[in-house]
Order: sequence, then C-alpha cells, then structure tokens
Amino acid sequence: MKLEDMLKTGGKRAVFCYLLVVTLLTIYLVCSLWMAQPDPVQSGSTFAVNNSLRPIDGTPEIAEINPKTVAIGEDRANITIYGYNFSQDSTKVRFNGVDRTFHAASENELVVPLVASDFASPGTLAVAVLNTVSPNVVKTSNAANLEIKSAADGRVTWFMLRWKKYITLELRLILLVLFTGALGSSIYALKSFSDYAGEEKLLQSWYWLYIARPFVGAGLAFIFYLVIRAGFLAGTTADIKAVNPFGFVAVAALVAMFSDKALQKLSDIFDTLFKTEDTRSNKLAGLGISTQSPLPPAKQGAPYSLALSAKGGTPPYKWAAVTAPPGGLTLDAAGVLSGTPPAIPLTETPFTVQVKDSGGANSTQELKLAIQ
Repeated sequence: MKLEDMLKTGGKRAVFCYLLVVTLLTIYLVCSLWMAQPDPVQSGSTFAVNNSLRPIDGTPEIAEINPKTVAIGEDRANITIYGYNFSQDSTKVRFNGVDRTFHAASENELVVPLVASDFASPGTLAVAVLNTVSPNVVKTSNAANLEIKSAADGRVTWFMLRWKKYITLELRLILLVLFTGALGSSIYALKSFSDYAGEEKLLQSWYWLYIARPFVGAGLAFIFYLVIRAGFLAGTTADIKAVNPFGFVAVAALVAMFSDKALQKLSDIFDTLFKTEDTRSNKLAGLGISTQSPLPPAKQGAPYSLALSAKGGTPPYKWAAVTAPPGGLTLDAAGVLSGTPPAIPLTETPFTVQVKDSGGANSTQELKLAIQ
C-alpha cells in the first residue's frame, strides 16, 4: 500500500472517530443538562434525636433548621428548628437578634412562623436559640442560617460524571442550545461522511469541513437563540422560568442539521432589518465593457456586423467611437460595429470605444480588430 493511501485511510478513520466521539459526548451533555435538578428550597429533615449529643449544662443546641432556604414569594408559613434543650417557658428564638414568637412542639423541636418582613429582600437570617437559666444567666445556642433567595435566581444542579455545578436557568438554556447545535451538526456530518465514504467519493480536502461542522452548528444555534430570544420573548431573566426549552432545543437541532438553509434565513433576516435602496448611478459593480479584445476578424469585401456588450451601470446604454474603427467600419449608438472593409488587409489595429449608461456613468476601452 502506498504511503498516500495509508495516510488517506488513517485520516478517514480519524475523522470518523472524531465525529462519533463528538456525537456521543454532546448526547451525554444534553441529557445531563436536561436532567439537571431544580435547586429551589432545601427542605426535608434528617434530624434524629441522640441524647448523647445533648449539652448537660442546659445550653440549647441547634442541630438543623428545615427548610434551609426559602424563595421570595414562596407559599411557606413556618420553619422548624431541631435540636436539644428547648422549652416553651425559658427559651427564646431570635432572627438577626430580634425575638420571634414560636411554638415548642417538643424539647427537640421549635416551630417559628415566618412574617412578611422575612421576605423583604434576598439575604441571610441568623437564627439563634437562647435559654434563660436565671435572671442573670442566659445561654445561647450555636448559630444557624436561613437563606432568603430571590425568585428570579432560579438555579439547577448540573451533575456531569463526578462534577457538580450550580447554574442559572438562563445558562442552562444557553448550554442546551450550544450542545444541541453541535449534536445536530455532528449527526449530519456523520451521515454525509458515511454516504460519501461508502460511495468512495470522499475527498481528503473535506476533512477540515467535517472537523469544523460541530462548532459551526453550535455557533449558528446560538445566533438563532439570540434572535428568537430578543425578537419574540421578553428580555428579563425572570421570564426564563416561562420559557419552554423544547422549542429552543428543537430549533437548535434543526438549524445545525440544515446549516446552509439556516445561513440563508439569517441573510433574509439581515436584509429585512438593514435593507437600503441604492440609487447611485455608479455602483461598486460599476459600468464596464464586457466585449473581449481582439474582436473576431473581418474579411475583405464582406459585410461585417458585431454587437458590443456592457455590464453594470443602469441600462439603456449609449455607445460612441472615441477613435475611428479600422477599415471604414462605424459604431452606432446601440453598440453595433458594422460596415464592409476594403480589399486591403490589415493586422490587428487598435481603436477606442465609449459606453454611457442612463445615470451618466461612462466607461472606455481599447479594442483591436484585424481585416483578413
């Protein structure tokens, strides 16, 4: 086997393995993001009474509070404090140093009603329990924190292998769009690669195109996400909870799989937003003479007729001879070079013609004609 053939075969396998790995990796990333668990309120108690942990000097001890976090606007009336050495008569509960009313469900459980001021703004409430042993002796428990979160700060917990990360709902949606775009492009690239390889029409120069495909798909999906998010949905982060991720993920996949049509659609959107009417007579693709020199030769004593052509500008065109054509030929305003050459042969002889468009732009060019 020739070295070139070996390289070609090895490159083909490498590109196929690359596309396969990208496809499997993006499937895993999309699934892990899709299954990311909301991280609203940490609730549920794991407290179990263990009298060996009870302080023997009567100092109150907070083991845990339930829930640990509360979101603004959440319909929650109470929190429960679990621990030791609690009582209804000699115990006080304080939030940020302010006494609060409570109900002692048992010596290990206190129920504290929440009030509107607790939800005034995001932050942390320091929870403490105090026992009055005597008029001059007050024993204070360890501190516990109750976190008040903003309703707009919705988060999810993203588990990826052994890695755990808290991310916002907005970032989750953006990552879903990016990874789904890469997934759609890699699937399309795998199918195209297999088709061309199976028909033995795959060219080695296409390898870089297949390598770039997932990145192109992710980029296009993100651009369409920005267009849809800005054009059809409200722009505040609070609205992210009302966004249906199915629609964005489906659009991202379709955009990536049909990237050529997606680019055409982006072009249509750009033309719609930034369309202008160019009324200039001499545009960037300006007026010019497209007839190539030298011209087809004329023959002695035989009638000759040739229509010159122009490009660009604004039709209709008007032609004129700057220098006289050879052999007694003439150029009319329509651009037709005609006449009957005399019986004297001529080598290629230069002459200059000019064309003007209806907007006033003009162009000149030297042409050559021989008489055989």
